[in-house]
Amino acid sequence: MRISCLGSRLPAVIALASLLGACAQGQSDSLETASTGMMSASTAPSSTSADASTGTTATPDPTTAGTTMTEPPPDCGDGVLDDDEECDDGNDVFTDGCLPNCALPTCGDGVVWAGVEGCDDGNDIDDDGCTNECISANCGDGEVQPGEECDDGNDADDDACLANCIKAVCGDGEIWVGAEDCDDMGESASCNEDCTTSVCGDEVLNVSAGEECDDGDDKDWNECTTECVNAVCGDGIEWFDVEECDDGNDVLGDGCENDCTITPTYSAMGPQLDVPESELFGWDICWSSPYSNTGTSINAIINSNCTKANLMLACREVGSDTYALLAHAPRAAVTFNTGQGNTPNIANGVGWYFSDSWSWGFAKQGDPINRAPCDVQNVNAEQRLCWRTSNGNTNSGTRCGANLGLGGDWERVILHAD
Repeated sequence: MRISCLGSRLPAVIALASLLGACAQGQSDSLETASTGMMSASTAPSSTSADASTGTTATPDPTTAGTTMTEPPPDCGDGVLDDDEECDDGNDVFTDGCLPNCALPTCGDGVVWAGVEGCDDGNDIDDDGCTNECISANCGDGEVQPGEECDDGNDADDDACLANCIKAVCGDGEIWVGAEDCDDMGESASCNEDCTTSVCGDEVLNVSAGEECDDGDDKDWNECTTECVNAVCGDGIEWFDVEECDDGNDVLGDGCENDCTITPTYSAMGPQLDVPESELFGWDICWSSPYSNTGTSINAIINSNCTKANLMLACREVGSDTYALLAHAPRAAVTFNTGQGNTPNIANGVGWYFSDSWSWGFAKQGDPINRAPCDVQNVNAEQRLCWRTSNGNTNSGTRCGANLGLGGDWERVILHAD
């Protein structure tokens, strides 16, 4: 029979410590002391508790609250493995490969096996800080633990769960593949606030990208252009139903005014002197010829070339961009056949005369006319124009204002307008 300090290990750790201390001091009454110590330990209310149904004694782990162990076999602790022992390493260390009650440590027994288990809380709850595999809970273990929003078991920052076990959201600075195009933690020149790539036309207003508007269409004539800037007069783009025109410049009288309205068709009452060609907006040249040329059909000029509702007769030096004299009126008034008489047809402050076999011209309204065949009057001579005609054709001559007997250096011009 073995009688030793180790052989008489107590069911409780506190009693075991007392016996080991007694042996170390060489006491001869070890067996009696052991019995006394066992009784003392068993009556200590804070150390052990008896289970009436099984006859086992539960002993708290000094370092792990709530740990329970069965009563050790009689020879537990002598360093010799007996049939009723799973192990016997001869010590009372809880954290090595053999427990003080000579049982092998297992995950779930409430005792942390050093170097093998990270934790052991003695329960089968997998999300309380210690997993059922006795691994200390941490971000990345695949189990959602207290304080974690998610845990997918990896350290990737581009999926639904970040490496710090926080759920991925737009604005966290990490790009969630398949769910986000970008993530700049807010709006940037290249990334919208909703984590989509910023492009003009995506219907998302991105001020950081310089957008003033974004209506998501490819129409350049509404209030938001295809460059995502607000339509304004002067941008060179005609805003439908708002602007009449938009030529993108501030030049007056060029067809489109600075308020994006169409320049009115040039109009003036009575004969006009020294008018720049650039001012004749709305008028187009439909016939021209030097004063020296002859033989052009008047009928062709009127009915084929110059067909719009209004006609203007003008004259200038060849090569000049300014008309020395001009006047205009509705075509019916300008082409009204007055024969060879000196009584003009009055329209728009002008006295008109016309014959395809005598002369064609005008004078200021109310001034006398003397056709022979062209008008030779000198009253307000600078406001008189006359072209000779014969046999239905143009003929050479003769006047542009006070300039008489003109030839190839001067030009006859007809313009027409709606």
